[in-house]
Amino acid sequence: MAKSNIFPIGPVALRILLDLKCYENYDVAIMNIAEIEAAIVKLAPTEIDRLLAWLADYREKAWDQQIASDLESGKLDDLLAEVDAEIEAGIATPL
Repeated sequence: MAKSNIFPIGPVALRILLDLKCYENYDVAIMNIAEIEAAIVKLAPTEIDRLLAWLADYREKAWDQQIASDLESGKLDDLLAEVDAEIEAGIATPL
């Protein structure tokens, strides 16, 4: 029987693993917020710094992906048209 690697993982990381298809050799146990919080308080300060940097990077990438998706779907078309109209009327200036 193959060795099973068991590790706790949050829902976001699980989604990433599923998307990357690198979960085949792992039994994934999803952690809830309380378990994540309990694990974080056990981290050394340098590990907390690494976690905060990772979270900031993750949040920034998620925001960029959402904006790209909204642009592609046309969700922001009305807002962009309004901005263009304000620029043409001299109410706003382009960045």
